[in-house]
Amino acid sequence: MEHIFILNINQLKDGDTFRYYFNEMSRERQNKIMQFKMEADRLRSLGAGIALHAILKQYGLNPRETCLEYGTNGKASVAGRPDIHFNLTHSGCYAAGVCGAAPVGIDIEEIGLMKVKVARRFFHDGEYRYLEQMEDGQRKQEAFFRLWVLKESFMKVTGLGMALPLNAFEIRFQGQDIEVVQELDDIRYYFKEFSLENSRMAVCSAGRPVTGWEPVWIRLDTPGRAAGGNEFLNTPYPSPPMPAASYSVVCESRGNETIIAGIPCIKRLNQGISI
Repeated sequence: MEHIFILNINQLKDGDTFRYYFNEMSRERQNKIMQFKMEADRLRSLGAGIALHAILKQYGLNPRETCLEYGTNGKASVAGRPDIHFNLTHSGCYAAGVCGAAPVGIDIEEIGLMKVKVARRFFHDGEYRYLEQMEDGQRKQEAFFRLWVLKESFMKVTGLGMALPLNAFEIRFQGQDIEVVQELDDIRYYFKEFSLENSRMAVCSAGRPVTGWEPVWIRLDTPGRAAGGNEFLNTPYPSPPMPAASYSVVCESRGNETIIAGIPCIKRLNQGISI
């Protein structure tokens, strides 16, 4: 069972909508959300909770009653369910989650200024050389964030997270294929990339191909929209392609990469917060 769920957190900026979905979260998630002082951080944390909510419902679990446990390096799992593998991410105006039959990792990053010093100091030498050979500044910037999300998705699938040094492994591009050169294990890792408006996203799976994995956009109903309650909460699958009036989603596949365009986006939000 493999799914990628993604939502635009702009949907949560309305106060009534935020409170409605906040009240549907577990106490643990509510506490995590309220630890943040900035509105943008709270929106992203709630968005990650909604993505997790969608994942758990695929397994017939009640999200508010499901207990999570955490590994040594903080990767979450469902207590008593070793068959469920999931991971969450958020950045900018997006929050997303992935689940699969094998360990998975996912990362989103809003594209900003390329951090050359970061690449020189922390990336693998081969990756830094890959960036340096690009003369066009925009291409170099896009390549930097492409590498970044691929690297983080791999770090997360291993369960090590930031405990794994960025230069301890190398992402290589072989035509349409992406491979990771690493010495942690003998597992083959598969990657899939997504381009969103002003952002990059990557998914990594341990031992299971990800070719057919496509994101499902979560549309959040407004509180009290229907007498029967909220569609997202009452059905096992969030409504697929997004859109309400102000949204349009266009998907275009290019090898391992899917281009997703037309999604409204907040351009300046804090980065690097816990989900």
